[in-house]
Amino acid sequence: MKKYMKSYVEKKYFNGTEFTCSSDEIKERNVALVDIEEGMVGFRFFDVVFTYDEMNNVCNATKKNISSWILMGKKIAITDLAEKYSDNEEYLQIIENMRKARIKYVCEIQEDVFFAVKPQDFTYEELTGNKSRRGK
Repeated sequence: MKKYMKSYVEKKYFNGTEFTCSSDEIKERNVALVDIEEGMVGFRFFDVVFTYDEMNNVCNATKKNISSWILMGKKIAITDLAEKYSDNEEYLQIIENMRKARIKYVCEIQEDVFFAVKPQDFTYEELTGNKSRRGK
């Protein structure tokens, strides 16, 4: 059996109505080397271990070492979000549902568009000290 590993970056996009993802092979896991594309709201790294059984001519792949999401936008506490939208019943209901789901933070990826943030997730700015590199 032969084993080898490849690394990838998974990119998440939002087009105004839905999220989509794409993955690209990379040479190294380096946040600074990820090309920030139009509509991209976040990315994460992962590895795939390929195992090739020459005798049976079978190849298996296992995804592992999945990193946290690195999100483009501003991380906001649910309590701050509730304050911001205190006069909007629709948002307050959504915020209450987030609280029930134990979501403590969101990332504002576009104006009034939010992505739930898990405790292990980061924003691009938190990791690099820079805002999005869009347009570079």
